[in-house]
Amino acid sequence: DDTALCALLEALLGAGQDELAGSVYDEAVASKRFDPWEQDWLLNLKELSVPVACLAVRRGILSVLARPAAEVGPWLGLIVGAEAYLPDTALVKREIALVLSRDWETEVWEEEDCREGLLWIDL
Repeated sequence: DDTALCALLEALLGAGQDELAGSVYDEAVASKRFDPWEQDWLLNLKELSVPVACLAVRRGILSVLARPAAEVGPWLGLIVGAEAYLPDTALVKREIALVLSRDWETEVWEEEDCREGLLWIDL
């Protein structure tokens, strides 16, 4: 159930167990038990608490970066476009900035689509 999962994620995040929360989130998404990015993703993100919404954005970006390069730009645009529906846009923008400022060892950043996607981010 989404409510129980979100409560667990919030408790883990509140206890400073970010890595464990990320693993629990990833497993729930992989098993299709939870996915704030599916059909009603805007509605779902609205209903998440700020810590869980930030986790969803952070993990969403990481999963997007694992996609083929040609898909990265549009997906980043989709995630960043969600900021208007999140409870604390400043916090979410900070999460996005942190993820994107990492030293990525991938050629994906050379792709035009990805650069276009990054232009959507107004930090």
